[in-house]
Amino acid sequence: MPEIPGSRVIEQPSAAVALRGGAAADLRLATPQDGPELREYFSALSLRSRYNRFTGARGTLSDQELEAWCRIGENDRCAVVARLPGEGRIVGEAVYAFAPTAASVEFGLSVQDAFRGQGIGLALLSGIACRARWLGAHRMYGDILRSNDEMQALARKAGFAFAPTPGDWREVRVTKAVKGFCGDFDRAAGRRLVA
Repeated sequence: MPEIPGSRVIEQPSAAVALRGGAAADLRLATPQDGPELREYFSALSLRSRYNRFTGARGTLSDQELEAWCRIGENDRCAVVARLPGEGRIVGEAVYAFAPTAASVEFGLSVQDAFRGQGIGLALLSGIACRARWLGAHRMYGDILRSNDEMQALARKAGFAFAPTPGDWREVRVTKAVKGFCGDFDRAAGRRLVA
């Protein structure tokens, strides 16, 4: 991956996100040490949540997928994890894949069932948008199952535009320009999800 001028790997955690109800979560780029815990996270998701996340039936991640997700900046893809302070367990994740020729970032995300509606999903989207902006992307997009009402509601709240997914009637594609969509990460005293 080309080096981004002025970029650096920040100390972990990269950003604290206030949740509804007064709690907080730490968001940061995933590292190889997060692999086993990410596997446990996906295994603990409900069947419906896993189906929605991967737009189809799925058990857990393969070793190759985990390795690709947890290598910061390699192969133009990476994962962001949301952890509860103290416990340190993962309660949400987002993965992006950067396509330099299209100047776009494709994303997917999930939040543990018990922690939905607390702002984690929006914070993950914001973190991915900041990362996309630093990489030089102009837009981000994701494909969501038409039956996934929660993710569609999150995308609407975040201001994404909706269109049919090319070649798949079961999904809808959400798209948003990344300019100006960094939320809390722009105000976090320079602490960004940058590798």
